Amino acid sequence: MPTIKPFRAIHPLSAQAVSVVSTIEEMSLETAKHIRTINPLSFIHLLVPELKVDTPEQDKKELAFELIAQNLHRFLHTGVLNQENEPAIYIYQVFKNQKYYRGIWTCTLIDDYAKGIIEKHEHIKPKREEQLIDYLEKTGIDANPVLLAYRTSPTIQHLISLAIGFRADIEFSKDAEKHSVWKIKDSSIIAQFLDCLANIGTVYIADGHHRISAALKYGLKRRSTEPAYTGKEEFNYFSSIYIPDNELEIQSFNRLVRFKGAVKPDVFLSLLRQSFSVTPITTTSEIQNTEIGLYIAGSWYKLELRPSLLSSNFIDSLAVSVLQDHIIKPLLEIENPEKDERLDFLSGGYSTKVLEEKVNSSEADIAFYLNPITMNTLTKIADRGDVLPAKSTWFEPKFPVGLLMHYID
Repeated sequence: MPTIKPFRAIHPLSAQAVSVVSTIEEMSLETAKHIRTINPLSFIHLLVPELKVDTPEQDKKELAFELIAQNLHRFLHTGVLNQENEPAIYIYQVFKNQKYYRGIWTCTLIDDYAKGIIEKHEHIKPKREEQLIDYLEKTGIDANPVLLAYRTSPTIQHLISLAIGFRADIEFSKDAEKHSVWKIKDSSIIAQFLDCLANIGTVYIADGHHRISAALKYGLKRRSTEPAYTGKEEFNYFSSIYIPDNELEIQSFNRLVRFKGAVKPDVFLSLLRQSFSVTPITTTSEIQNTEIGLYIAGSWYKLELRPSLLSSNFIDSLAVSVLQDHIIKPLLEIENPEKDERLDFLSGGYSTKVLEEKVNSSEADIAFYLNPITMNTLTKIADRGDVLPAKSTWFEPKFPVGLLMHYID
C-alpha cells in the first residue's frame, strides 16, 4: 500500500521539451559536455554546469552546485521551465521500439521504502548513494523518477485509458521515441488514482535503487534537523512512476572481456569444458535461461554448467551468477566486475551483432550472452529479501531527465 501524492511539477513547455530533456543512461561525461556546449536549453546545465578553466580543484564541487542553482533560476525566469501552480498527478506514455509504455507519475512517501512496502533487488553502492544525496541536498532537484512495478490492475488501466483520451499537455519526439504527458488536476479523478494505488499491494523497484535510497536518507536527515516537520514537506517524498509489471521489459547485461594475456581460443574452450558442457550453436535463440552464450574466434557456443556443480541456492543457480562464479572470477581472474577495466557491460538492447563486431574487431576477446530474467523471478527474489548480482537487469523504459521535476526546497 504505497502512500502517494500529487506534486507541483517543474517542466518544459511542449514546444521546448525536445531541447530541454536528455536521456543520460550510458551517456559519457564528454558527450554531456558537448551537449552543454551546443544546447543552451538542455537539462545538462543542471547536471554538469560549465566551470571556468582556472577553477581550483577543491572549489569545483561547491561552485558546480552554485551554478546549478543559478541555471535553474534562469530557466524558470526565462520560461525554459515552468512550475505548476497546483499539485497534479501525470500520466506518462512513451512509444519506443513499436511498443507503448504507460505509467502514473507521482510522488511516493520515503517511509514506504523504509518499511519494505517497496521492495528492492539490488545492492546499494555507498559512493553513488552519497553523490545523489549531495545533489538533492545542494540543489533540491529530484529529476529522475524511480521506476516502480506493480501487479497489473484492470481498474487502474481503465483510469489511464480514460485520462489519455484527451490531447496531451506535453508531447514531443526525440531519438526515435515519442513522449506524451497528461496532467490530471481534477481532485475527484486524482482521488480515484490514489485510492487504486493505495490498494495494489507490494511494489517493486525496477530501476532507481540508488535514487530511492538517497531520497530516504536525505529525507531522514532533514527530519532530524527539522523536528517540527509535519510529514507533508516535499523532502518526505520522491519522484516515481508506476508501471504495471506486464508492460515492463527486462533485458540482460551482456559481457565483453579482454584476456589478461595471450590466450588461444582452443585453450580457453578446454578450460570451460572442465565445468561446462560446450556446444557449438548458430544463433543465441538456442540458449535456454539457465545457459550462457559465448562468442569467441568467430563462433557461438552454448555453455551449460555440469549438474554436479549446480548450486541449490536460487540466486547462485541463475545464469548471471554461474557466469561470474564459474568463469569470470576463476578463469578470467576478474574479482570485481564493475571495476575491472578488462570487462565491459552491454545492455540487452544491443543486438548480438554488436557483440560479434566488438570481438571481430578485437575490441574484446570474447563476449558472453545472457537471457534476461523474468519478472516473476525478480519478484520472487525481492519477496525473499534477496538481491541479484551486479548488472543483472536493464529495464525499459528509461526516462529522460528534465521532463517532470519534483522540487524539494
